[in-house]
Amino acid sequence: ATGMGLYLANEMAKDLKIELDIRSKPQKGTEIIILFPIIDA
Repeated sequence: ATGMGLYLANEMAKDLKIELDIRSKPQKGTEIIILFPIIDA
């Protein structure tokens, strides 16, 4: 693995104005939280 997928996901998130919170623990796994901005409808 080259890590390109995470880089591309982060770039897309920036373009879409969303935030990625990625937490990884060895032998436990990876948690990815996606935060969307609140907008007025």
